[in-house]
Amino acid sequence: MKSGGTIASLFTDIDIKLDDSASLLKKVNKLSAKKKAKRIKILLDDNSFSIARFYLYPKDTFIGVAIGSKMTAIFRALYSEDVFFNYKPGLLKNYFQKINTLLKKEELYWMYEDDYSPELKKLAGNKLYVPSYIAIQYTGWTRKDSEADNKTIEELFKKYEYHYQIISDEELSDQILHNEEFYYLRYVRMNA
Repeated sequence: MKSGGTIASLFTDIDIKLDDSASLLKKVNKLSAKKKAKRIKILLDDNSFSIARFYLYPKDTFIGVAIGSKMTAIFRALYSEDVFFNYKPGLLKNYFQKINTLLKKEELYWMYEDDYSPELKKLAGNKLYVPSYIAIQYTGWTRKDSEADNKTIEELFKKYEYHYQIISDEELSDQILHNEEFYYLRYVRMNA
């Protein structure tokens, strides 16, 4: 920035890709060991295509680690700590169900498309479950998440004319795992 400050952006997702291993191996085998180490990420990116991606909503503890730590600390947090709001077993099950369905249909999904209009019409007669974590706000100055406040959700939904219910993240995950059919809101903050 011109003022001398810095801006940090954090985007967290799980990206599922398919590699063209034959093409990749051919290119890698032509390189020296020194060049392989430098170019491996570029080669992987150039010889793969994205199948699916789902976005994760980081907690304040992970934002601090991700912005100010080395990769080893970031990986340690990712694999051994509860650092995302929308990374519960039920939600993961739904993400993988969606990806599996898309693979079977040989379709792509892009989050900015409007292909859910028919499903959205069904909400008029069904309850929408709203996970309580959407009421948590991150303050960049303090680098802390606020406490969940259902009044924030109620304010967001004051013009929503249909039935909704605020539900804890654990209850939402349990309902999904018990194969109950229902509609829920999935919210992800993309930038710290």
